[in-house]
Amino acid sequence: MRNLKKVLALVIAFSMMLSVVAFAGFNDVAADADYAGAVELLSALEIIVGDDLGNFNPDKTISRAEMAAIICRIKGLEASANAAKGATKFDDVAADHWASGYVNIANQNGVIAGYGDGKFGPEDEVTYEAAVKMVVCALGFEPMAAQKGGWPTGYLVVANTYKISEGVSGSTRADVAVLVYNALSTPMMDQTIYGADAEFEILDGKKDRDYRTLLTDMDIYIATGIVQSKDVDEVEFEVLEDSDDLEFEEGDEPTFEINGTNIADYQFQNVDVYVKKNKKNDYQVIAVVAGVYGETFALLSDDVVDYSAGKLEYYVDAANSSKTKTIKVATDADVIYNKGAAEKSIKDVIETEDVQLMFIENTGDTTYDVVIAVEYYSALVGEVDADRDKIEIDGTMVTFDFEDEEIDIVLEDAEGNELTLADFAEDDVVAILSDASKPESFRNFQDYIKIIKLSDAAVTGTVEETFTSNDKEYIVVDGEDIEIAKNEKGEPVVDLKVGDEGIFYVGMTGKVIVFDGSSVGENYGYIVEAAKSDSSFTADKWQIKVLTKNDGVVTYDVTDAMNDEFDAYFAAIDEDIVDEWLWEDSAADATEARLITYKTNSKGQIRDFEPAEGKMVTIGDDEETAGEYKADSQRLGGKSLEDDAVVFVVKAEDEADDVYATDISYLVDESEYTGFVLKNEDAEYAAVIITADDALFDLEAGFAVVTKKSSRNDEDGNDILAVSYVQNEEEGTVIFDDDTKVLGDVEIDEVAVGSVILFNADANGVVSKYAVVAKLVSGQLKLTDGAEYAVDEADDAELHLGYLKDREKKSKGDVIDVVTKEGDVNFTVKSGANKYTYNDAGRNVVIEIGDYMAEDVYVAEEDEDGDLVVSYVLVRTFEDEVVDIYSTNARVTLESK
Repeated sequence: MRNLKKVLALVIAFSMMLSVVAFAGFNDVAADADYAGAVELLSALEIIVGDDLGNFNPDKTISRAEMAAIICRIKGLEASANAAKGATKFDDVAADHWASGYVNIANQNGVIAGYGDGKFGPEDEVTYEAAVKMVVCALGFEPMAAQKGGWPTGYLVVANTYKISEGVSGSTRADVAVLVYNALSTPMMDQTIYGADAEFEILDGKKDRDYRTLLTDMDIYIATGIVQSKDVDEVEFEVLEDSDDLEFEEGDEPTFEINGTNIADYQFQNVDVYVKKNKKNDYQVIAVVAGVYGETFALLSDDVVDYSAGKLEYYVDAANSSKTKTIKVATDADVIYNKGAAEKSIKDVIETEDVQLMFIENTGDTTYDVVIAVEYYSALVGEVDADRDKIEIDGTMVTFDFEDEEIDIVLEDAEGNELTLADFAEDDVVAILSDASKPESFRNFQDYIKIIKLSDAAVTGTVEETFTSNDKEYIVVDGEDIEIAKNEKGEPVVDLKVGDEGIFYVGMTGKVIVFDGSSVGENYGYIVEAAKSDSSFTADKWQIKVLTKNDGVVTYDVTDAMNDEFDAYFAAIDEDIVDEWLWEDSAADATEARLITYKTNSKGQIRDFEPAEGKMVTIGDDEETAGEYKADSQRLGGKSLEDDAVVFVVKAEDEADDVYATDISYLVDESEYTGFVLKNEDAEYAAVIITADDALFDLEAGFAVVTKKSSRNDEDGNDILAVSYVQNEEEGTVIFDDDTKVLGDVEIDEVAVGSVILFNADANGVVSKYAVVAKLVSGQLKLTDGAEYAVDEADDAELHLGYLKDREKKSKGDVIDVVTKEGDVNFTVKSGANKYTYNDAGRNVVIEIGDYMAEDVYVAEEDEDGDLVVSYVLVRTFEDEVVDIYSTNARVTLESK
């Protein structure tokens, strides 16, 4: 069996210093898994595929249908299987079953049979013995297996003799991958003499016999060699020796076409290259896996203790132990520094901070003979001018010429996905690799530069501890050890002490490169409930249920240090006030004492809090402090609210789990509110507590009709719903996210295009609250419990749903008679009303604007059975005038009573 341990590509190996990496296009296949090389090859050959989610499912037992497909593919019968799709001889494999063609061909070739009762069992799990038999049969060894005992012993003996089953212990997808991998390069058996004296021979290329394998049947051959570097853009493959199945005549220099493969990731490594011969006798590389040699070892230069006499000593865990190990590194090992940007010795690279080292062994003597050294420069991004191809890094503006084909400029994220300059922003942490002789001189690059945008590189918290281990400086933030980077003089780049709080920016190798203590953030929170845990593990420990701006109602534990602080806080509040709300499930009787600022640690515990500092102003309790909101000036009760003011909605009727926090988009122009406004220490009105309101939506704005819905992700990867609509005969789009509050029981993702909604949205189009007024079901409008929010008796706003009984055109507008559950209602539809129609008469459903179905054909009429055929219409009036009228072209039959 060939070496199945994956030779880690350089980028993968270095990434593994910081995290676990999957490869070969599958989310659930670790790069160092024993079966990884087999999976990569079989995936490249399209013999084994994953599921729709990008998973290989290595631990799942393979099915009989899947096994039939694999056998056909390794036999080169994919085209035949596609042609054989359709009816089968098995009752349980329908003609339209995805594997019908594979089952037909595999059965016709005697590789896989049914159960003998007309059943095949396509979804049944394959046993280990059955999987071995199928592969042995595919190789033509069935006569030998019969001689050695038949089923199942003979097949198992053959598989063991020829190492087909080496490393295989079951019939999981991982096991089958290894089994098939072993079989691909195993010489096949073929019949040479027919009749009574039939003879078979193994086509191993010896004693003038042909050489034939499953691979050669597919015109695929294996070449063993080392991937060499030609320049930064190209690689060449040097064949070390002829393989059993691929020989070259003297002077016959083969050409390897490598476009579209990952061979460049394996520079300087010994690999097996699977190539397919084309009509010109050239070879197209289709897969690269580990050769017999080619072991790799990754290390950070900081962890090297000593190098002498061909031995390199390194720390196993520099942060926590002085334990060391050694590896052999040839004294004349080739050192490739930053793709050849400068000549470096082993001593040069191991004595430099933050150099990522990859040691490669290509000769099988356990001594590493190639050292690849990569030194990234980690820095913060400043200004980004994507339109002018400029980006500021460490205070210097760098301009890129993307049109120059002689320069290789790569912009990507930490996962290797391609980016543009527009994807970078101020305070992003980036890692830079270039052909400049020193990493910090990246601005002087000539031929290539790579800028990687690092994810999760900004850590916000407090230094809880500092310590030194093996000459390295560490801080502890939220329980995590983080090393501090050093400068060229070997000094820490930042001076941190216990209690320092702010943002710690972490570079490519996981070290703090910049500290910003000026941006310590605080969150406003509104205490909904508070209680002490009665758990034996956390006796007398406070738990605080807090209404937050970003996460809704969250229950927090508190740190030990904060426990006494909350004791003192609640003791200082008037006892009667505390009794009103501290232990209750209701957010009623809100007081300003509930408003706090707080900070949390990475464990989700409150690590610091204070009563909200500033002056609390009451609004809405008398004429002098009238709580009317003016949208044009953002003034509530005469107080000018900040653009980012937090609005806590905790009305008396709201239960603890029904309160919510939002922004000023909640507030409706010229509506009255009662509650409190916080004037903070900077004289800014930054927080609002709403305890009562007289309006939820601006009813004068008219209702909105949904014209399109689409799910997408925002810039942070969060799920959002984009909804297009028409309102006041104008089109727009708003965003619904996890923070959007729904009023009523029907949510926006439950209704179809054509449904009617009311909403409030901020300047960015993000909806803070909404109600579904009517949903569309099979072309019919049906009111929901959200309809109550479209009705306001004080402003004489009413909603009517019924069918069109009659109409009459008059000079002042259409007069229509609508039959509702309250009876017949006459409406005059003037030209200024908002008119919409749901129309699905054509191939595409459209919401027609500026019209409604008032033609005679939509007036109610009796059919030949005496039943009424009607069209529904939704009418909303405001101060006795029709504001909105919405109809559908669907005709509904009402049975006569």
